[in-house]
Amino acid sequence: MDEKQKEEALIHQERKAEEAGALEWYFRPWVIALAIFVAGPLGLLPLWFRPRTNLYIKIGVSVVVILFTIWLVQGSMTYYREMIEHINEISEAVEQS
Repeated sequence: MDEKQKEEALIHQERKAEEAGALEWYFRPWVIALAIFVAGPLGLLPLWFRPRTNLYIKIGVSVVVILFTIWLVQGSMTYYREMIEHINEISEAVEQS
C-alpha cells in the first residue's frame, strides 16, 4: 500500500467517524480556527495533526499566521519604544520645572 492509498484510507476512515459523530473535537475546523485566533502560532498544532487537511492549506494558513504574528510583534516593539520616549520626555519636563 503506497503513501497515497494510506492517506485515502485515513481520509475515508475519518469521514466515516465524522458521519457517526465520533470525530475528535480538536480536529473540527471551528476548534482549529478558534485555537489559531486565541493562541496564534500555537493554534497551528491541531491543524498540522489533522490528517484530512490538504498540505497546501496547512502551509498557506501557517505562513499567514506566522507573518501576522511577526507583524504584531514588530508593532508592539515600535509602540513600546515610542512609549519609553514619551515617558523620558515627560520625566525630563518634570525635572526641569
